[in-house]
Amino acid sequence: MRKFFPLLALVCLVPGLANASPEPIAAGFLEVAHGWVKRPDGTIASIKGMKFPFKAWPITAKVMKPHKGLPTANSQLAALLENPRPAQRQRSAPKSGGPEADQVIYMADAGAGYGVAPDNPSSLDDITISGGLNKPWQSLKFGFSTSLGPNPRFLIRWRIWQTNIDNPAPMNDFSGEIADFGVIWNVPIPADQVIVEIGISQAAVSTNDSTLFIAQQFRECSNPPTPQQLEGEGEFMLGAVDTVFNGGAPPTTGSSDGTMFWYDWDPFPDGNYENSEIDTFEGAEANHVLGITVAGSGNVVNFNCFGIRTIVGQNAQGNFLSTWQANDNNRYTVQTVYENSRSNPFGMIELDVPNSSGNVTGIRVSGTLYSTLPGHTARVEMKNATNNTWVTLSTKTINQGDTIFSEAYGGTIPYANFVNPDGTITFRVRWNITNATVGRAWRMGIDHFLVTYTVN
Repeated sequence: MRKFFPLLALVCLVPGLANASPEPIAAGFLEVAHGWVKRPDGTIASIKGMKFPFKAWPITAKVMKPHKGLPTANSQLAALLENPRPAQRQRSAPKSGGPEADQVIYMADAGAGYGVAPDNPSSLDDITISGGLNKPWQSLKFGFSTSLGPNPRFLIRWRIWQTNIDNPAPMNDFSGEIADFGVIWNVPIPADQVIVEIGISQAAVSTNDSTLFIAQQFRECSNPPTPQQLEGEGEFMLGAVDTVFNGGAPPTTGSSDGTMFWYDWDPFPDGNYENSEIDTFEGAEANHVLGITVAGSGNVVNFNCFGIRTIVGQNAQGNFLSTWQANDNNRYTVQTVYENSRSNPFGMIELDVPNSSGNVTGIRVSGTLYSTLPGHTARVEMKNATNNTWVTLSTKTINQGDTIFSEAYGGTIPYANFVNPDGTITFRVRWNITNATVGRAWRMGIDHFLVTYTVN
């Protein structure tokens, strides 16, 4: 295996477009139809169902024809591996007394000179990011061109790898995937070509790796979506949606090899990016429009609960310390009660967790639930302290024994609404079963409960 150049994270940046309207032509939320990200500790976390805020600005992009099948493609790649381009670092802004502003770690948007390659719903670009290691990602900036009219509908999928390798054709020539997720675009836009910025801070993503290869795909997404489409495997939007390239100038922050990109066409888009598919443009940079910001002073912090109580149940065993470590044969459990109807929970436990200091931009809850009975449902919820309601974070079908869960809050309620007057945040787990009669010996509980905050 061989690394491509020194580099970093995923997702992008703020709009500063010379030929774009100062006001966005569309704004709202894009729902994550499928996806996961890899945490720095190597664990995989689902971000499906999150809603990312976005804004879109109109641009004008010309057609740029790629030079396919370059006879020097592999030699270009070899030369780049041997002689990586140095990163172009952004000048540091003066620091104020408060938290640092979001940091631009990669920016390929010249504000003009945009281009599109015909029939390009799937391609991949290399990037080298400047700084931002272990900082929570804040936003992703990208561009697309569509012929679908003012009411387009499709899925935008990103796949992120760390390493370029040489696999036998027709295998994908990238490994070390750290993210794969897609959002559904179903927003009217009065323009055929746009730059979009989405906020992804709530996904609680960070990385300590500086080498990335980012693929951008546009795929079908019907209404309602098919199961295949909801896994990011819909048909490619060939001839209908294309990636916008930053053809006017090299990246202003970070770097990318402007003479090459991976044009997924041999003989048709298949989502496998091979080194034999490296292409370029004559007289223009071959870089995707892409921007990435991270929180300038942010980090990711973990908290265990410090208070736990039974709301529905009896004969409780354990205490809040029982939820601090997984697989330690120490759980907080309760025995079920049957005074309620089957539509009500047979067991419910509440937990109090400290709120993180600083500006919270993401909350993820993960851990291990326990039950002596399989085939029922457990819901993990977070209390909206402002109006005394509960927001569901995760709904799991419970196995006998341990069931692992991990879910982030991806709604639109401000995080401040979840903070209690004493500064804590309250979570609860409730167990339900509606399709069977079971004995009173059934016990349920929590082996591990961890809250991860992204703050800046």
